[in-house]
Amino acid sequence: MTFRNNYIALLLIASIFSIVSCEDEQPTFSEYDNYKWSNLDADGGDWKPIVIANNEAVVLDAPDQNAVASELETVKKSALSISQEQKDIANYWTNNPVIRWNEIARDLAAKYNLAPAPNADGSYPVPDAANPSTYPLFPFAHPPYSCRAFAYLSVATFDGMIAAWHYKYKYNRPSIKSMDASIEPFYGDSGLPTYPSEGAVVTATAQTVLTAMFPLEKDYIAQKAAEHLASLTYTASALKSDIDAGTKLGTEVAKLALSRASTDGMKKAQTSKAVADSIKNAAIARFGWSYQSLEIPERKIGITAKFGQVKTWAVKDLVAIRPPVPPALDSDEFKKDYLPKTIELGRS
Repeated sequence: MTFRNNYIALLLIASIFSIVSCEDEQPTFSEYDNYKWSNLDADGGDWKPIVIANNEAVVLDAPDQNAVASELETVKKSALSISQEQKDIANYWTNNPVIRWNEIARDLAAKYNLAPAPNADGSYPVPDAANPSTYPLFPFAHPPYSCRAFAYLSVATFDGMIAAWHYKYKYNRPSIKSMDASIEPFYGDSGLPTYPSEGAVVTATAQTVLTAMFPLEKDYIAQKAAEHLASLTYTASALKSDIDAGTKLGTEVAKLALSRASTDGMKKAQTSKAVADSIKNAAIARFGWSYQSLEIPERKIGITAKFGQVKTWAVKDLVAIRPPVPPALDSDEFKKDYLPKTIELGRS
């Protein structure tokens, strides 16, 4: 399947998947073909990163060329003895693991999108990140939390890829097929320099970010990460030193992204019942109405009531993009817009 999009642009697909309920802890398996890249984006290392200071914020030394021969031999043996199970794993991950890690993130968000039972006063017990296994379990992956988790996963991956592309073309280690024509990479030969492994960068980034966001899934996330990293050898995608460098790069970039997360204001977004009630009362005083959940059971107001104060990524002036103040319930504007539709709906 050939795409006209650029290599990194496709590799960095970070779609915001719909959060759906799930009964199984394992991620859903969607069918994807491997990609044939139309452009390697050799200048990708010069793109502007988001959280890291520059493309050498994490230092990678030049690869040890003395180890290439033995590493190539390991890859060749692994590729020649690839089993059907390994082929299935390789087909699952494809040569674009960003898709799979987004699937996993989506399903973890769905799994943890269960509001804790409210207290007698209508407030919610707050999950404790320091004690995630105590009730209520951490996190409660409501939409604000989930979109933030997706954002950090995507941003860290994006920055990791920029740094990876910088080092790929700085050290310019040839592709495995170029170094040994007898080796047939499972995903074909794109000609992309191998050091560091972009697949390892993606997986190390995802493992670090998702483990922080969903700590109770640490073992499961580690198992998926190990599975993918192992596949890079028997699919002849990367040498051991490529994988090691990519793992280091992805992990360190993810840590820098999580450092931002620790100061983005999310810790203060969850409010007490008193603060939530004050927000609700202020809305009633100003507009004559306030938010009310229509979910069953009702999802009480107060969950991340101050999420609007969390640090934004791209929007500098929130006031400039706010919608206008809604019309009062007894205003002519409201009646004109609402009442005819109400009457028509009632007749139908």
